[in-house]
Amino acid sequence: MNTKLEPGWEKTCYADALTRSEASNISENSEKLEATADKLAATGKHKDAIRKYHESGAAALNEAIASGSTAEIEDYVGDVEDFRNENRQLIQKSAEFDFKLGQSYAQIGKLESAIDCFNRTLKIGILPPNDAITYLNRGDAYERTGDKDRARSDFQQAANLFKKYKLSSYQKQAEKRLQTTKN
Repeated sequence: MNTKLEPGWEKTCYADALTRSEASNISENSEKLEATADKLAATGKHKDAIRKYHESGAAALNEAIASGSTAEIEDYVGDVEDFRNENRQLIQKSAEFDFKLGQSYAQIGKLESAIDCFNRTLKIGILPPNDAITYLNRGDAYERTGDKDRARSDFQQAANLFKKYKLSSYQKQAEKRLQTTKN
């Protein structure tokens, strides 16, 4: 664990990240580590899951370095949309990683870290309908912090997206959250 944090770092979704030396020494398969993290999260061991998600992310980076794909990303000079299309799988993996971290942080009550992770997920651009689910989760975190205005906004956005995706049961769930937050 990195003991010297920059000001504000402890509030981000990477506050529990590995040190650079720890990350560079991980040689396990990233997918295997992520599956282990998923199992830990499913059994309620969210602190352990967070650590494994970070290990998985570090392993994925180590794998990208070994394959030479990070050099291609660092030297990319083309159009942003072309970059996103060429690297869609890597970008989606990053968004899913942030989403899973956000869920685990929310479960242990680190709501600011959860919100930060959900913000990154939405900024990166997770695929539908996971974008709507992210708004729902972030709305829940905002509500738990007492920020009812942002919570309502996220619940409304989730309801709109679920309607767009024709997922009526989820739409109703988001609308119910919106109504209960108004009280």
